[in-house]
Amino acid sequence: RDRASERRRGEPCCGVGAAAMLVLDGAAPRRAVDIVVAGEPGAGKTSLITTLVSSIFPEAVPRVLQQVRVPPEETADRIALSITDTSSAEQDRALLLKQVAQADVVVLVYAADRPESFDRVEKYWLPEVCKIVKGPVVVVGNKSDLAAAGANEGGPPKGELRVKVEPVLAKFRQVDAWWECSAKLNINVSDVFSLAQQAVVYPIAP
Repeated sequence: RDRASERRRGEPCCGVGAAAMLVLDGAAPRRAVDIVVAGEPGAGKTSLITTLVSSIFPEAVPRVLQQVRVPPEETADRIALSITDTSSAEQDRALLLKQVAQADVVVLVYAADRPESFDRVEKYWLPEVCKIVKGPVVVVGNKSDLAAAGANEGGPPKGELRVKVEPVLAKFRQVDAWWECSAKLNINVSDVFSLAQQAVVYPIAP
C-alpha cells in the first residue's frame, strides 16, 4: 500500500466545511485533536504554525510559541484543534517527550533543503517518537522553496525523495503521511494540519 501519498488532500484545516466526526463502537464523537509539532532545530516548526494562523510568514519568531487553539467553527470537520510547538534543545528533552506522549498526532518537521535533516528524521526522530506516541505521525519537509528546482510546489514525495521515503514508511508504520511544504511561501501549510487532523479523525486501516 502506498502510504506516501494515499492520504488524500482534504478540506483546508482552517476553513468551514461539512461537519463530520468520528464515532467508533458507540464512542462519543471526537470534538478535539491535540497536535504536537516536533522535529529538527531550524526546520521552521514555529514558522509553520505562525503561517497557518496568520497566513503571513514571520520575519522573527519566539523560541517556542504558546499553544495555539483553533475553534471548531474554523475547521473543516468542526473539530477543535490545539497545536503545541516544542523546543528541540537538549535541556527541554524531558518536556518534549512528555508532550509527544500526550499528543493525538505528531507533526514531525525537517528541513527539505538539508539532506542531513532528512537523515535525522530516519535515524533519530522517528525511532524516538514512535516508541512513545499513541497516535499517528505526519512527517513534513518544510522549506520546499529552498529545495531542489521543481520541488517548491510541495505535496507528497516525488522522484528521488520518494525512493528515499518508501523504506522509511515500511519501517515506521505509525507514519500516516509524508508531505512537503513552504511556510515562507505559504504552500501546503494548511494541508499539513488538515492531514494531521484527518490522520486522527479518519485513520487509515492497517
